[in-house]
Amino acid sequence: MKNIVIFVFIIIVIMACTADGAWDLLLYQKEIFQNLGNYGHRIKIKVNNTAQDEAFTDFPVLVILNTSRITYSNISADGTGIKFISSDHTEELSYEVEEWNSGGESVFWVKVPSITALSNTDYFWLYYSTESNSNNTQPEDVWSNNYLAVWHMNDTGGIITDSTSFELDGTVNMMEGPVHEANGKISGAMDFIGDSDKIVINSAQGLDDLGPVTFSFWMLDTGYSDQDIIFNKGELKIHLLPAYTMDFFVDYVGGSDKDLERAYNDSWAQNIWQSFFITWTGAAVSNKITIHSNGVVPTNLTDQSNGGGSRVSDEGFDLIIGNDSLNNHSFPGQLDEIRISNAVRTPEWIKAQYLSMTDAFLSYGAEEIVSN
Repeated sequence: MKNIVIFVFIIIVIMACTADGAWDLLLYQKEIFQNLGNYGHRIKIKVNNTAQDEAFTDFPVLVILNTSRITYSNISADGTGIKFISSDHTEELSYEVEEWNSGGESVFWVKVPSITALSNTDYFWLYYSTESNSNNTQPEDVWSNNYLAVWHMNDTGGIITDSTSFELDGTVNMMEGPVHEANGKISGAMDFIGDSDKIVINSAQGLDDLGPVTFSFWMLDTGYSDQDIIFNKGELKIHLLPAYTMDFFVDYVGGSDKDLERAYNDSWAQNIWQSFFITWTGAAVSNKITIHSNGVVPTNLTDQSNGGGSRVSDEGFDLIIGNDSLNNHSFPGQLDEIRISNAVRTPEWIKAQYLSMTDAFLSYGAEEIVSN
């Protein structure tokens, strides 16, 4: 009998805790709904992950608004009267505004908490109001999933801003004149037109001796010269070679004194925007490096070698984008949406990010009036 009483007591406690949790959830949902009281319109944004056999957590997606998707007159003129809300209204989603243009295209990055594999049933809400609210954005939280640096490259001054919490802002060195901004793949981009043009992240300590790592960027090459550099930090570099080759290189010394390298021919072309993701586990083995062009691995593997000896440390060196420290190998063209992560992104993640950045990962529902 005593055991039965104890068992019943335990069940009652569990039910009470569960009820308390459900009650807290209901209160939180009520609070969110109350905070949406002045938001008179909304649209449903659906996620199409049917092509990827992987579920994602805290996944940044590109949201593009324009006059065919929303009515700008229903949003505050400064663009702050916006909230992104989870499908079940239990969470406000963190977002960053890259560009606000009430007469055309506006660009946001939104962190989606979870996305189901092989599915197109996930969605979230965009609520908007004509009242301004400057406290909605949380850009640093958008880039919390192993991101070390995110540069949107749309800055108009002498600094490119890092959107992560690490604040690895870069100094724009345009020796041939003022900062060259161009219409990029996503909002603005940086245009490298002079032999001395580059962006320098001084003594980028948070980026020393990376591995595992994923580099990603969009590039528009307009005039290849010789070993044009995208990234350079000490003896690590990502650069372009003849035969439209993308090459990843890390210097090793001692032992067999052989450098680590992997390169693909015909992996890029001139005068078109292309997406690249380059991953490396940190091991001195060339097949631990992958290069994805527009979401897929190129087929023409042209050069590879395993590292022999010890890796040459790049600790204390500046990270340079678009050139080397001596201005010998400048990149001719535009670079956009540059990111570095301390994780090896999977092929599914890379493909989904490519789809997102080409506006092919989300679909936008009709505008709805919110009844309070």
